[in-house]
Amino acid sequence: MPNQNLSMLARVLLCTLLLAAQATSASPPDLARLSPKYPASRDYAQAFVELSRRSQGIESNDQNGFSLLMAAVSAVEKANDDAAGHPMGTAEGDIKWVVDLAKLIDSPSPDPAELETGRRLLAAMKTRGVFTKLHDLSKLRGTARPKEVSLLMRASFSEIPPSRVIARAERMRMRLAAQEKHWDECADAAVETAALAKAFLRRGTIAENLVGIACASALVREAGAIAASPGGGVPAPTLRRLLAAADSLPAADLVSAVDCDRLATFEAIERCVPNAGDADTAPAPELLKRAAEMFDLMLAAAHAPTPAQHRPRLDDLQKWTAALPANQQILAARSAPLARALASRDQFNTERDGLRLLVAIELFRAECKKPPASLNDLVPSFLPSVPADVFAADHLFRYTRTDPAKDPAGRAYLLYSVGSDGQDNGGKTHPASNTAALSGEAGRGYDFLVNPSREKPAH
Repeated sequence: MPNQNLSMLARVLLCTLLLAAQATSASPPDLARLSPKYPASRDYAQAFVELSRRSQGIESNDQNGFSLLMAAVSAVEKANDDAAGHPMGTAEGDIKWVVDLAKLIDSPSPDPAELETGRRLLAAMKTRGVFTKLHDLSKLRGTARPKEVSLLMRASFSEIPPSRVIARAERMRMRLAAQEKHWDECADAAVETAALAKAFLRRGTIAENLVGIACASALVREAGAIAASPGGGVPAPTLRRLLAAADSLPAADLVSAVDCDRLATFEAIERCVPNAGDADTAPAPELLKRAAEMFDLMLAAAHAPTPAQHRPRLDDLQKWTAALPANQQILAARSAPLARALASRDQFNTERDGLRLLVAIELFRAECKKPPASLNDLVPSFLPSVPADVFAADHLFRYTRTDPAKDPAGRAYLLYSVGSDGQDNGGKTHPASNTAALSGEAGRGYDFLVNPSREKPAH
């Protein structure tokens, strides 16, 4: 691609990011497409904002959620400096964090000095009010965004890394609280992580949905590890709060996300691409028409509820973008994230619904002193309905009771999804990564086990 076209691409993408930061969408999975089709409306930016607000049902002047989120981001940056004892500054534009929380969480035997630094960062975050702000955020309906360009720039490029750090910190806080049997704090951290995740899942753009999924996954995976920990022991009130936190997470919905991206892209083209085009870029009206075609294909894939249904539609989209002439290739960058987003959506929704089933089973065990005979026994006392496994042709999560004396991990049941190959492999997991069965990285022959064998934490 010629350099001039690359420059044009950068301008379009930057403009789209600024517009996308206005979104606050929280659409249910069956939300009908709301945006006007080109060229029914020329005020795409306003349509973008209206779509976002209408789908979430928030007032146009409701900025409280955004203010709380930005206050939490600012506070965590100050807490980072407090934990270090000096200003940390930035490295290549990113904040230098006093400790790598992701590495600390994933390590089976964390370095004691790093663990102590992590505890110090959590204490500083608590002192700075990060957790309190997220708790207040959990009580609000939305996170409406301001329209001022300076705040949009701040929101688009500065809040995402700190927000992911906050999610990891809340996950570490959940783990430490559970180990020390501080069950109220453990549940508080789950509720706050859910609020942070929803702040992104409810905005509506594909990029923001991916951030929301990453934050929500911190809650889902840690809550699952706690609920299925060896020997149990999690009090029923805590299990109920963990279930409520999981229930509060909206299923990742890319239909309105793609629609928001459509509107933002239309507006970006009108702002950044000359009407007459140039030697390397098609005229704006031509790009708008082709963009409308592309987003129709993207929406067809996003509407498909299962991997088996959206894969052929992604193939159609890929063939369409491959056939774009050179002066329209800037559009391909707008469709590229969709395949990853759909895979992340399917994986997250499966993990989320698996957690809901797992915690409901543990609540059943706490009350009845035995696992349920089938997942249907959880309805309606613990769940309104049995969640579906999107990877299974029959849409059923697999569940079977086991003899704890014969199970290597002492489990009383197995709960699993058949994973991306769609085959029931008896709960067999990939030796390197349980979630690889959902992402497709494991190939065929593996399932995603919701309650895998777990060792007692080393710390």
